[in-house]
Amino acid sequence: MPPLTERMVQLIGSPSISSADPQIDQSNLGVIHHLAEWSETLGFKVEIETVAPGKANLIAT
Repeated sequence: MPPLTERMVQLIGSPSISSADPQIDQSNLGVIHHLAEWSETLGFKVEIETVAPGKANLIAT
């Protein structure tokens, strides 16, 4: 797993604006997939739920 600072750079650099305005709304899948991968590496069971096109929730237990 990358060092913490590198992980933060990846998260902050991932476009993921959620907005009711469709002109600026973006997918959050990049963030979700980063978090899912890191969570699995730490031993979490991960489930990704699609909630809308390009949008998902992450459940890690």
